Amino acid sequence: LLLLLELYDALKIAVSMGKGMMSNADSRRHLCRGWISYLCGLRHQYGYGSSSTAMQIGLDNINHLYNKTIIVTGGNSGIGYALCLAFAAVSQQQSSLNQQDDDNNKQCCSIIMASRNEWKSEKAIRDILAIYPQADIRYIALDLGNVQSIKRFVHQLEQLPSRVQRNLCMLLNNAGVAMLLKSQSVKFDNDVDARTEKTVAVNYLGPFLLTQLLYDGWFKTSQQPCRVVNQSSIIHTVASRLTPKEL
Repeated sequence: LLLLLELYDALKIAVSMGKGMMSNADSRRHLCRGWISYLCGLRHQYGYGSSSTAMQIGLDNINHLYNKTIIVTGGNSGIGYALCLAFAAVSQQQSSLNQQDDDNNKQCCSIIMASRNEWKSEKAIRDILAIYPQADIRYIALDLGNVQSIKRFVHQLEQLPSRVQRNLCMLLNNAGVAMLLKSQSVKFDNDVDARTEKTVAVNYLGPFLLTQLLYDGWFKTSQQPCRVVNQSSIIHTVASRLTPKEL
């Protein structure tokens, strides 16, 4: 019965996406271009394409990732987990190379998995460390749908070793929610009575606040170039209807 319900929900999402796609020229254009690039294996100007993996790209650029602390939001599953795994491979390789040449100026990259589900995140880190035991990776709880959780996350960053804090220069805004079957709301700020639609809070407001706090606390005064990567999607182009009242 549960399987049938899941199939029914998946069918409803597929139908809704199909309706949105047929009514949106931008969506059709993006989809066609994406599939053509993917199937043909077209490469970007940097030399990577649909057949490239995060692991390959990370190891190819290992020398650029020394002395870096990297935050990956939503790192316990999906694309976020693949990113954490790739950076862990880089961290392990850097650690091994450092033992060989004994260069104190080169510190292996540190990865911070910033996710909401503690059990799932800790399991993900155990799985990664089972493969790359020398990787410098840690978990800090973060719920992008709540202001107080974001501020606690930033406060916990301030408790990290000075080496990790000093090298904090990369934020990968990967976490997000999509294709909710019905509108849901969250109390984005516990000090405010109003509630916010979940997709808007988690995908937009939360990452914006987190990025601003990191910029004010670390990036603005960093001695090295900093980078914020916002993972985006064209899923909004396949929306079949808009309900402003629910927003």
